[in-house]
Amino acid sequence: MGQAVSVGSSSASADGGVNRPVILYADSAGHFFGKLTINGVSLKYLVDTGATSVSMNSADAKYAKIDFEKGEKIRVSTANGIAPAYLLTVNTIKIGTIVLHNVDVTVKEGGSPPFVLLGMSAQNRLDLKRQGDILTMSKKY
Repeated sequence: MGQAVSVGSSSASADGGVNRPVILYADSAGHFFGKLTINGVSLKYLVDTGATSVSMNSADAKYAKIDFEKGEKIRVSTANGIAPAYLLTVNTIKIGTIVLHNVDVTVKEGGSPPFVLLGMSAQNRLDLKRQGDILTMSKKY
């Protein structure tokens, strides 16, 4: 399949469509990509079960109007070794129709990772069900 697309389910709901399941399709390498929104800015993400928190590079954080330098300075373990980063909480992340509040995010200065990593600080609030090349994410209640 081609580039993954984030699509809400077709079922109608009384809440106007908020928090309906989001369906992702794997790309040719088996990765699940989609779009999320922070501060009204759309960013590409990769579902990453190996990431402790939602992670992004400093350019994406600036584009999303996140003042990451006010976050707590930390060191993170990445595929390329230990790196400095900032830990902070983002008020709202919207993943398709799913809305999550007060999500821990780490920001690394520079261009890595090349897209947002949807790590466990968000995934722990979701039910993820994979059937072959289809991943369905639903908000836990």
